Amino acid sequence: IKPYLRTCLTGTTQDDSLKNEEFAVSFIGTGGGSPGRHRNSSCTALRLGGQTYLFDAGEGTQRQLAHTRILPLSINKIFITQMHGDHVFGLVPLILKIQSAAKAQLDESLAARRRGRGRRVLDRLPLLEIYGPPGLYNFINMSIALSCSKINYLDMHIIELVGGRNGLGPTALSRKKSVFLQRYPEIDTPGIRRVFLEAVSLQNDFC
Repeated sequence: IKPYLRTCLTGTTQDDSLKNEEFAVSFIGTGGGSPGRHRNSSCTALRLGGQTYLFDAGEGTQRQLAHTRILPLSINKIFITQMHGDHVFGLVPLILKIQSAAKAQLDESLAARRRGRGRRVLDRLPLLEIYGPPGLYNFINMSIALSCSKINYLDMHIIELVGGRNGLGPTALSRKKSVFLQRYPEIDTPGIRRVFLEAVSLQNDFC
């Protein structure tokens, strides 16, 4: 089965300089909440200047990315548009895949240094920023904690977008208070930092 993938560059590109300057949009998954044999859950990748920006990470995203030229460590920003399962169920496995690649890179650098090849060991952990609505921090932390996983080889920043209609974030359409905005016990995970990004009005910046 061929992966459902569309990009402006072919997978046979050999010029590394071109890869670092490419602008490519890849539809990793377009099946939404009803994925099928040929369509994965929601995920879109934007490759720009040697870096990759992911938009959503539905179930199976990690496997779909294995069919592309996108390297796990090239992913440094992930944007989650909403907290529905078809947008987030593949996020934590993807995070652990990126961490696994970071660990492999560190182990390789240490091995090369021991062999006297002089490869410089990374002086800081790779930074992974994840943007999304309120509730994203708790979803990631609880998934990692309850699956007995750890974040040891990444510096993760989870940026929750606040400042919605009532100043706290998006609210449910019904009169019931959104569960994401309620006060309930939170799990803190070493290596994961939470940041709140307030809404900014742009109405005065336009003529």
